[in-house]
Amino acid sequence: MGESLEEFLQRLKTLRADCNFGAVTAAQIQEAAIGDVFIAGLSSGYVHQRLLEDTALEHQALCDKARSVDDAQ
Repeated sequence: MGESLEEFLQRLKTLRADCNFGAVTAAQIQEAAIGDVFIAGLSSGYVHQRLLEDTALEHQALCDKARSVDDAQ
């Protein structure tokens, strides 16, 4: 059996201490959230996987890549 939700959360909090998170703006958080929801909501598993390969894409680049991969498929 896997770890509980609480154990998983505690492990993430422990790992967070080793990360060098910089300050972000509300707009950056919003942009990241939109990208995450966009990728998660895609019906094409192939496009979904291709977008996850490049986590640094901003919203417009993410949309452009999704269109490109979808068209190529």
